[in-house]
Amino acid sequence: MAKILHVHSSRIEQWISRDQFLPEIFGERGKTREWTFAEVIRLAVFVRLVDAVGIDAKAAGLLTQVGFHGFKDDSAFLVAYKSNLSKRSNPAWSSDLVKGRDLGEFLTSKCRYPKALKPGVDKETIRENSKAEFCAAHVAIVVNLDELEGEVKAKW
Repeated sequence: MAKILHVHSSRIEQWISRDQFLPEIFGERGKTREWTFAEVIRLAVFVRLVDAVGIDAKAAGLLTQVGFHGFKDDSAFLVAYKSNLSKRSNPAWSSDLVKGRDLGEFLTSKCRYPKALKPGVDKETIRENSKAEFCAAHVAIVVNLDELEGEVKAKW
């Protein structure tokens, strides 16, 4: 697995032991870790975010907590983004899986941000809390998942 991603196995184990990358299944201590293809793709995205882009390993771990999938009718991209929303002094990274044909529009207007929810259970508060907050990305990292999957498959 480490050879596929060109990363030393001790580095992968450090990320796991520091809870920066959380595998779906934790192996028994002292035994070789079993990796599924989906897990290797998650780790490949993690490695790309940390090594190629320079994102902090903890943030990369949060962005890669869930698995990724492709689309039958289009290419798939992971978009990690931040916005310059005036309400946030230091926004956290958010991410979405985006079809290739929707990438441009997504980056310019469809990035979804969680908002501070108001307390209350009345209809107006629930309606306000249910509204999504969208805006353009201030900074974005785009990972071509189809390309990355091809690279991993070639060495699998």
